[in-house]
Amino acid sequence: MNEMPTLQAVLFDMDGLMFNSEDIYYASSEEIARRRGKIYTPEIDKMIMGTSTEFAMKTIIRELGLTDNWQALGDETQVVFRELLPKMLKPMPGLMELLDFLDENNIPHAIATSTNRELMEYTLSIYNLEPRFAKTITGSDITHCKPNPEIYLKAAAALGVAPENCMVLEDSSNGCRAGKNAGAYVVAVPAEHSQGQDISFVDFVANTLADPGIRQRLLAR
Repeated sequence: MNEMPTLQAVLFDMDGLMFNSEDIYYASSEEIARRRGKIYTPEIDKMIMGTSTEFAMKTIIRELGLTDNWQALGDETQVVFRELLPKMLKPMPGLMELLDFLDENNIPHAIATSTNRELMEYTLSIYNLEPRFAKTITGSDITHCKPNPEIYLKAAAALGVAPENCMVLEDSSNGCRAGKNAGAYVVAVPAEHSQGQDISFVDFVANTLADPGIRQRLLAR
């Protein structure tokens, strides 16, 4: 492993990393496909994970042979998602304990999610977590989606920390690439929906957010 950088901040992805929201996105997409007599598949899901709404909806339209307008399909999917969210949303293992650790050790942390700001705020409100983050950067704040590094560069700048001194926590290959492209130290935390994606280029692979390797690397700063 390369020499460890001095890690001064942590940048969190949200969907699939902090919450099981990828399960809910999958269920939403299944329902959207069902309404049109189509079948949503894990293969399509892997194509769109960690990307923008526009990219995701256009991919679903192409792969399922739909004629929908991508914005309208995105709006419909979001309605279904919001209906399912309060019933299905759960924090991923180790999230709350990791946030406690960061607070106790005065390590600043931010969210960098491709989700739009309104939906991010709604998702975080279910567990009242937005106050626990110094900054939040969303898909509403960027021009280029992951794997472009824009979102992580903006999140690092918002915290006033150089990207190379940030630990990025991600579950998807696209997200991990965005972190690496930003020059950050990237920790992959694969979840069920991201299993099998290429994460060979990351700096460390954690089993969950409770993995002691995450804390060890932050305490070495």
